[in-house]
Amino acid sequence: MIKTQKYQIDQSGKIEQTQVKTVVAMTNSQAFAVTLTAADKKLLEQMFRQLKRPRLFPYLVFAALLAILIKKAKPKQKVQVDQEYIGQNDLIIERYHKYMSLLNVKPIPHIEFGHVGKSARVHRFGYLIWSGKKKDLFVVPIKDILKLIFGTKNDREPRGVKV
Repeated sequence: MIKTQKYQIDQSGKIEQTQVKTVVAMTNSQAFAVTLTAADKKLLEQMFRQLKRPRLFPYLVFAALLAILIKKAKPKQKVQVDQEYIGQNDLIIERYHKYMSLLNVKPIPHIEFGHVGKSARVHRFGYLIWSGKKKDLFVVPIKDILKLIFGTKNDREPRGVKV
Protein backbone atom coordinates (compact mmCIF):
# COMPACT_ATOMS: atom_id res chain seq x y z
CA MET A 1 0.00 0.00 0.00
CA ILE A 2 1.34 3.40 -1.02
CA LYS A 3 1.02 6.11 1.59
CA THR A 4 -0.02 9.40 0.05
CA GLN A 5 1.02 12.74 1.42
CA LYS A 6 -1.94 14.55 3.00
CA TYR A 7 -3.34 17.71 1.50
CA GLN A 8 -2.49 20.81 3.48
CA ILE A 9 -3.64 24.41 3.12
CA ASP A 10 -1.89 27.49 4.46
CA GLN A 11 -2.48 31.23 4.12
CA SER A 12 0.20 33.86 3.54
CA GLY A 13 -0.80 37.45 4.09
CA LYS A 14 -3.84 37.47 6.34
CA ILE A 15 -7.07 38.67 4.77
CA GLU A 16 -7.48 41.49 7.27
CA GLN A 17 -4.02 42.84 6.31
CA THR A 18 -5.44 44.79 3.40
CA GLN A 19 -2.14 46.44 2.43
CA VAL A 20 -0.80 43.11 1.08
CA LYS A 21 -2.19 40.36 -1.12
CA THR A 22 -3.40 37.07 0.35
CA VAL A 23 -2.27 33.71 -0.97
CA VAL A 24 -4.07 30.52 0.04
CA ALA A 25 -1.95 27.55 -1.01
CA MET A 26 -2.50 23.78 -1.10
CA THR A 27 0.09 21.06 -1.49
CA ASN A 28 0.14 17.31 -1.76
CA SER A 29 2.10 15.62 -4.54
CA GLN A 30 1.25 18.77 -6.52
CA ALA A 31 0.88 22.39 -5.48
CA PHE A 32 -1.75 25.02 -6.26
CA ALA A 33 -2.61 28.45 -4.91
CA VAL A 34 -5.13 31.26 -5.27
CA THR A 35 -4.39 34.94 -4.72
CA LEU A 36 -6.60 37.85 -3.70
CA THR A 37 -5.14 41.29 -4.38
CA ALA A 38 -4.74 43.95 -1.71
CA ALA A 39 -6.96 46.33 -3.69
CA ASP A 40 -9.78 43.77 -3.83
CA LYS A 41 -9.42 43.06 -0.11
CA LYS A 42 -9.77 46.77 0.65
CA LEU A 43 -12.91 46.95 -1.45
CA LEU A 44 -14.39 43.86 0.23
CA GLU A 45 -13.55 45.24 3.67
CA GLN A 46 -15.31 48.51 2.75
CA MET A 47 -18.40 46.56 1.67
CA PHE A 48 -18.53 44.63 4.94
CA ARG A 49 -18.22 47.91 6.87
CA GLN A 50 -21.09 49.46 4.92
CA LEU A 51 -23.20 46.39 5.68
CA LYS A 52 -22.31 46.82 9.37
CA ARG A 53 -20.64 43.36 9.40
CA PRO A 54 -16.91 44.20 9.53
CA ARG A 55 -16.06 41.33 11.88
CA LEU A 56 -17.28 38.77 9.33
CA PHE A 57 -14.95 40.09 6.62
CA PRO A 58 -11.90 37.85 7.15
CA TYR A 59 -13.85 34.66 7.89
CA LEU A 60 -16.24 34.78 4.94
CA VAL A 61 -13.52 35.81 2.49
CA PHE A 62 -11.25 33.02 3.81
CA ALA A 63 -14.07 30.47 3.39
CA ALA A 64 -14.68 31.71 -0.16
CA LEU A 65 -10.98 31.43 -1.03
CA LEU A 66 -10.90 27.90 0.46
CA ALA A 67 -13.87 26.89 -1.68
CA ILE A 68 -12.38 28.35 -4.86
CA LEU A 69 -8.98 26.75 -4.18
CA ILE A 70 -10.43 23.32 -3.41
CA LYS A 71 -12.70 23.42 -6.46
CA LYS A 72 -9.68 24.18 -8.67
CA ALA A 73 -7.25 21.75 -7.00
CA LYS A 74 -9.74 18.83 -6.73
CA PRO A 75 -8.23 17.01 -3.72
CA LYS A 76 -8.96 13.28 -3.54
CA GLN A 77 -9.03 12.99 0.25
CA LYS A 78 -9.58 15.15 3.31
CA VAL A 79 -7.68 18.37 3.64
CA GLN A 80 -5.92 19.84 6.67
CA VAL A 81 -6.32 23.62 6.86
CA ASP A 82 -3.92 25.63 9.01
CA GLN A 83 -5.65 27.09 12.06
CA GLU A 84 -5.84 30.73 10.98
CA TYR A 85 -8.88 32.02 12.86
CA ILE A 86 -9.20 30.37 16.27
CA GLY A 87 -12.79 30.17 17.46
CA GLN A 88 -14.23 30.62 13.96
CA ASN A 89 -13.89 27.07 12.61
CA ASP A 90 -17.63 26.32 12.72
CA LEU A 91 -18.49 29.50 10.81
CA ILE A 92 -15.76 28.90 8.22
CA ILE A 93 -16.83 25.28 7.70
CA GLU A 94 -20.51 26.23 7.41
CA ARG A 95 -19.72 28.91 4.81
CA TYR A 96 -17.25 26.62 3.00
CA HIS A 97 -20.04 24.04 2.54
CA LYS A 98 -22.46 26.74 1.35
CA TYR A 99 -19.93 28.11 -1.14
CA MET A 100 -19.00 24.63 -2.43
CA SER A 101 -22.71 24.00 -3.07
CA LEU A 102 -22.97 27.30 -4.95
CA LEU A 103 -19.94 26.21 -7.00
CA ASN A 104 -21.70 22.89 -7.76
CA VAL A 105 -18.92 20.78 -6.24
CA LYS A 106 -20.06 17.24 -5.35
CA PRO A 107 -19.01 15.52 -3.24
CA ILE A 108 -17.69 18.31 -1.05
CA PRO A 109 -14.16 17.45 0.14
CA HIS A 110 -13.85 17.18 3.93
CA ILE A 111 -11.71 19.82 5.64
CA GLU A 112 -10.34 19.80 9.16
CA PHE A 113 -8.33 22.39 11.01
CA GLY A 114 -4.91 21.71 12.46
CA HIS A 115 -1.43 23.12 12.79
CA VAL A 116 0.64 23.55 9.64
CA GLY A 117 4.14 24.50 10.69
CA LYS A 118 6.52 27.04 9.19
CA SER A 119 8.66 24.21 7.84
CA ALA A 120 5.77 22.61 5.93
CA ARG A 121 6.03 22.50 2.14
CA VAL A 122 2.71 24.34 1.78
CA HIS A 123 3.92 27.20 3.98
CA ARG A 124 7.10 27.65 1.93
CA PHE A 125 5.18 27.41 -1.36
CA GLY A 126 2.56 29.99 -0.34
CA TYR A 127 5.20 32.33 1.03
CA LEU A 128 7.19 32.23 -2.22
CA ILE A 129 4.10 33.31 -4.16
CA TRP A 130 3.13 35.91 -1.55
CA SER A 131 6.63 37.43 -1.56
CA GLY A 132 6.75 37.58 -5.36
CA LYS A 133 9.55 35.01 -5.71
CA LYS A 134 7.10 32.74 -7.53
CA LYS A 135 4.41 33.87 -9.96
CA ASP A 136 0.75 33.98 -8.87
CA LEU A 137 -0.96 30.84 -10.17
CA PHE A 138 -4.55 32.11 -10.11
CA VAL A 139 -5.68 35.59 -9.10
CA VAL A 140 -9.29 35.31 -7.92
CA PRO A 141 -11.52 37.90 -9.60
CA ILE A 142 -13.45 39.95 -7.04
CA LYS A 143 -16.69 39.11 -8.87
CA ASP A 144 -16.17 35.44 -7.91
CA ILE A 145 -15.89 36.37 -4.22
CA LEU A 146 -18.89 38.70 -4.43
CA LYS A 147 -21.00 36.04 -6.10
CA LEU A 148 -20.28 33.54 -3.32
CA ILE A 149 -20.58 35.84 -0.33
CA PHE A 150 -23.27 38.27 -1.43
CA GLY A 151 -25.07 36.28 -4.11
CA THR A 152 -24.58 38.97 -6.72
CA LYS A 153 -23.42 38.86 -10.31
CA ASN A 154 -22.47 42.51 -10.26
CA ASP A 155 -18.73 42.80 -9.69
CA ARG A 156 -18.91 45.94 -7.56
CA GLU A 157 -22.14 46.52 -5.65
CA PRO A 158 -23.93 43.88 -3.58
CA ARG A 159 -27.37 44.74 -2.32
CA GLY A 160 -27.30 47.65 0.12
CA VAL A 161 -23.71 48.72 -0.58
CA LYS A 162 -22.55 51.87 -2.30
CA VAL A 163 -19.01 51.82 -3.62
